[in-house]
Amino acid sequence: METATFYYCAVLFLVLLFTSKSFYGSNNSRLRCPPTGPIALPIVGHLYLLRQPIHRTLSAISARHGPLLLLRFGNRPVLLVSSPSIAEECFTINDITFANRPALIFNKYFGYNFTSLGSSSCGPHWRNLRRIFTLEILSHARIAAFSASRAADVCSLLRHLFGNGDEAEFRKMEMKSRFSELTFNVAMQMIAGRRYYGAEAAEVAEEGWRFRQIIREAFVVSESSSLEDFLPWVRLLGWNSTEKRMMRLAREMDELFQEMVEERRKKRGREDEKKTVIDIMLEMQEAEPNYYTDEIIKGIILVRSC
Repeated sequence: METATFYYCAVLFLVLLFTSKSFYGSNNSRLRCPPTGPIALPIVGHLYLLRQPIHRTLSAISARHGPLLLLRFGNRPVLLVSSPSIAEECFTINDITFANRPALIFNKYFGYNFTSLGSSSCGPHWRNLRRIFTLEILSHARIAAFSASRAADVCSLLRHLFGNGDEAEFRKMEMKSRFSELTFNVAMQMIAGRRYYGAEAAEVAEEGWRFRQIIREAFVVSESSSLEDFLPWVRLLGWNSTEKRMMRLAREMDELFQEMVEERRKKRGREDEKKTVIDIMLEMQEAEPNYYTDEIIKGIILVRSC
């Protein structure tokens, strides 16, 4: 049994070694690539060079090998630019070339399979989502429509701050959580027409806590690199702990967003209800149901709330 396992691992290593060398060689022969700088190891590429803090490691590599380098983080090419003039050229002359986003595992699960504004590649779909955000969701008229709601939230915060104690008394106040609750209420009023904090939000306080926990944990996951993004073959060895965590969080987030969509779908047509982001998307869904699916709407909710 041990012998068979050894031969299996040896064959797997040789296949990966041959594939990586063939892949790197074929790409370099077809494309005019920048210099690679440090020696790239088979399979892992330049990952072995990375140390914390990452920005200092990359700065040291650039200082030694030049201002423009093509590195390999596993199977992903990474362009290291440390020259202002080259960076300007990347974002002006060659901006379309660098406009696409890498297909990371995080964007697969939290970007609804790369269909949200923050995860889709540059193209007709991305341009349409950007148009919706610019002309519909974040337009001057839409922002102005919720000015009274924002003013009410600010007044509520001020009443809470000055409502207790002597006016002449100086007190220490912890403002971070209060400002967080204020901005969260403002955002959710525009998205779903509800508040998660305050006296009138007692019934949905638990849902608000759940929502913020999911978003907070999703940010933590997004900040950490996933080994599977650079070395996909590690899944064959059972290494997918980060991906499993993302799948769980994405499932919880999707369930919560679906509840919001269904609630606004039931309230549609009421004259006393202000038109929210979800209402706008539901109107578009009626016109083009095959394109504006619930997944597209939930992707809009995610981007707006974040």
